Amino acid sequence: MLIEGVTHLVDIESPTLIWNNTANPGSGASDGNGGGLLINGQAIADIGGDYAGLGVISANHAKNGGGVAVQSGGGLRLFSAVAGIPALIAGNTADTMRSALRSPHAELSGLRHRGRLGLRS
Repeated sequence: MLIEGVTHLVDIESPTLIWNNTANPGSGASDGNGGGLLINGQAIADIGGDYAGLGVISANHAKNGGGVAVQSGGGLRLFSAVAGIPALIAGNTADTMRSALRSPHAELSGLRHRGRLGLRS
């Protein structure tokens, strides 16, 4: 899934699942990045919840960033929407690098006690 421009994706309810997607090199803006989710430019994604114990972003594949790629200023925030169950990025694969998450020049911030994690490219 590609989100870009002035876009804010909000999916923080359970069940949430971004599953079984592939980013193919040369197919539009992805260039093989972000199998489950590609966040580009000013776009921001807020993702939370769970799905039957799987990662909310799971079983995706790409050249780089099998689960998620955040680039060119995009932002990703993960939320634990269910007490005691973290929002996971798990079980994704990549051909060259970073099977879970790819974000060149990223800034990572988190507030563990509030159950959220943020990433800005």
